[in-house]
Amino acid sequence: MVLTDRGLSSNIGRQNNNMTELIKIAREPNPSCILPVNLDTPAWRYMDFSKFQSLMDEKALYLCRADLLEERFEGTYSRRQILVMEDWFKKINEPHMIESERERRKKDRLKTYISCWCMSDCDLDLMWRGYIRNPPGISIMSSVRRLKDICDKAVEYWPLDISMVTYFDHAGGKNINYFGKPTTFLYKDVHFKLDNELRIIHWPNISEPTPDYVYLKLDLQDLIEKVVLQPRTGERSLKSVREALDKMGLDKIPVLASRDDRELIE
Repeated sequence: MVLTDRGLSSNIGRQNNNMTELIKIAREPNPSCILPVNLDTPAWRYMDFSKFQSLMDEKALYLCRADLLEERFEGTYSRRQILVMEDWFKKINEPHMIESERERRKKDRLKTYISCWCMSDCDLDLMWRGYIRNPPGISIMSSVRRLKDICDKAVEYWPLDISMVTYFDHAGGKNINYFGKPTTFLYKDVHFKLDNELRIIHWPNISEPTPDYVYLKLDLQDLIEKVVLQPRTGERSLKSVREALDKMGLDKIPVLASRDDRELIE
């Protein structure tokens, strides 16, 4: 059989398409990343109505820069571990590494973006009280599996990781085993343990000054399983949330009031 140039190009094109089907790009999680055994564990994101509306408008998750989160020790080792490390630099006659490491930790916080979720079987009063500043509050229920799948498919946003947070005795000086970015952002002080946090972490290769936040574009249908509104939320707010979802073609997603709105029997 004789192949013309055109026939040869066509044949190569078919081979390339076949190779594309065979080769699947896989996200490689950092060794420090851990997920629950049950990937269908519910994950909740608490927000006020303005942030919910932004989620609808942007069709994207909001990821906050790490240094702007409330926990000022984000991305750090315990004080004891830092002092031991700096003492070791002095002993090996590399004192310049002390400032170099301090600068690296600072830059890591300026170039790391995080979306925080709470893993629990239902919405929690603790979370409503702790994270809603401007009622009515809204909670998006997703799942670990849904969030993992979003990260796996968001190739253009890699490097991107998802992991449960490991709680450690920061004040007591417990050590962290460092496996490269984003290891230190997967640990928080034990005092935050009740948050039972799951994190999506993104560390793009961008120059300073870095933006306060970045958006992770996604399909809202893939993200949201249901929406729950804060206890004692009025019918007007319920209707507004329902209308916002319907407008985005998300009419199949249920909107519920929190369990505290059951009828009181005295």
